Amino acid sequence: MKGLGPSLRAKITEIMSTGSLKKLKCFQEDPRSAAVAELANIHGVGTKTAEKLYKSGYRSVADLRSKLAEGGPSALDGILLASSKVGLELYEEFLTRIPRAEMDLLYETVHTHAMALWPDCDCIVGGSYRRGARDSGDIDIIVFPTRGPDSSVPPASIDVVALLRSLVRSGFLTHHLSRPKGSGLRVGCAQRTCSEGIAVTADEVEEGSDDDAENDVDQDVNSEPMDGNSRRRRGYYGVCKLPHPGATHRRIDIITFPRSQYAFAMLQWTGNDHFNRSMRKLAQDLGYKLTDTGLTKCTRDRGNNMSSEGACLPCVEEKDVFDILGLPYLEPHQRTALR
Repeated sequence: MKGLGPSLRAKITEIMSTGSLKKLKCFQEDPRSAAVAELANIHGVGTKTAEKLYKSGYRSVADLRSKLAEGGPSALDGILLASSKVGLELYEEFLTRIPRAEMDLLYETVHTHAMALWPDCDCIVGGSYRRGARDSGDIDIIVFPTRGPDSSVPPASIDVVALLRSLVRSGFLTHHLSRPKGSGLRVGCAQRTCSEGIAVTADEVEEGSDDDAENDVDQDVNSEPMDGNSRRRRGYYGVCKLPHPGATHRRIDIITFPRSQYAFAMLQWTGNDHFNRSMRKLAQDLGYKLTDTGLTKCTRDRGNNMSSEGACLPCVEEKDVFDILGLPYLEPHQRTALR
């Protein structure tokens, strides 16, 4: 097989002949690797930050919680971002998968509140749910405005804040992991009854920088946007919980797009990530740039940098994007990777 060097061939042979890989087993049994892996599972931390935490003496989630218990609410300031503090608080709950039946209930809650604000809006669950999975790591809900003459105007700038506040008042949204700019929401606990140590102002978070937190956050594959800026520009990322005894905190993304971007948004936010990368690569090879907001013709400069030329190509449905790229249409459950 082309592209496989001697070292990789040897590893494949070892796996096929023994059913395991000695190097992988050693890695899994290494205490340092196990500690970094546990720390990296905290929402918003990622591998780079986990390595820094390890070097600072933290070996587990329990270590960080002990630090917080001993030093009070501000003990982890400068160590973890506000969103990561939420991830630490809800670590075990975030690791549990969301059954499809529960996804339906989460969607119905958001849909009911959205319809009260915009009776003709579309709310669609994306991600692995749309691909037919039995369970998911989080829930992505994409909101589109009413079809009509104003369909080019997204409901994100003002109205989505009304939706979020409605969901907070109902007790459905419990923590904010990010917020639309200008919303006045606080990153951290959404309810007054929560620990004051978790809630810091969103402005404090926005002024900081943590590339690791943005790139390595535990996403349900589709959550990685085609356009890297769109998550900050259009999305709300938080935590919700159904009003049932013993209900689990779940991560939720609510993303808004103009109706004119429906095809691109749904293509991206359905995933999976391998499929999205394949689509972007094919588009690039054909001279296009594909993002979750559009498909445009592109040119390359001498430095091999791509730049868009002209307006976005009109695509009403996802199939239109497939047609332009010369691909047969794939239903959401078929989307793994292009071959």
